[in-house]
Amino acid sequence: MLDGPPGSWRTTFDWHRASGLWLWPALLVVAVTSVSLNLYKEVFSPLLTRMLPVEWPMPGKQRLVGAWAGYDAAVACGGGEARRIGRELRCGRSSASTPRACIG
Repeated sequence: MLDGPPGSWRTTFDWHRASGLWLWPALLVVAVTSVSLNLYKEVFSPLLTRMLPVEWPMPGKQRLVGAWAGYDAAVACGGGEARRIGRELRCGRSSASTPRACIG
């Protein structure tokens, strides 16, 4: 730290060091998020599986394989899942013609 009475030079220097101290953790979070979103299969997934031994796909979770089956198949899958957990599926319509199509 700088010796002497608190003045504008010392205050500016302290603010400079404090901002750097808090900026690096935020930049680290942004960098890790960027790598995980852009290079998931190439970098993030192999690194994560080495650090945390996890079986993919997770046990008990269904994995969608192949091309998108469509909204009707999604409604049928949701109906099966709703029956499995003991709930009623209330689906009014399924439509893929509008950009904000809603199942439900």
